[in-house]
Amino acid sequence: MHSRGLLYSLIFSFGLLGCSGVEAPPELPATVAFSGSIKLDGKPMNGGLVTFVSTTDKGLNASGVVGADGKYSMMISLGKQEKSGAVPGKYKVVISRFVKPNGEPQDPKVPAEIPGRESLPAQYSVAGASRLTAEVPAAGGTADFDLKSK
Repeated sequence: MHSRGLLYSLIFSFGLLGCSGVEAPPELPATVAFSGSIKLDGKPMNGGLVTFVSTTDKGLNASGVVGADGKYSMMISLGKQEKSGAVPGKYKVVISRFVKPNGEPQDPKVPAEIPGRESLPAQYSVAGASRLTAEVPAAGGTADFDLKSK
């Protein structure tokens, strides 16, 4: 009799676990298409990462990989979810370009343990020091940046 009670308790417990479920991740907000280009000393910047840091508490940061042609397209991500574009609003802009020891651009998706150094001045590449800003309008748009290496 005692084992039957234990069996029912286990079945009931597993039933509760099955009903609890896992909460679905929050849905990403609506975005608008936003892209642009980055020049370094007047030439298209080859490689790097541009990050739009929201200036509001409720905003969601956006980022884009800079191609060899200096062009980028923004996207947002939350956990494993990704969505093209950016949420309309005002942003502080941080542009980073890590290079390998030989000076070639480093893929922004490689692990941080791989040797490299930041090639841009802190006024562009450090969030607390960057003076770059951008506004993403409700209709979407573009923002181009012309950086100086010195």
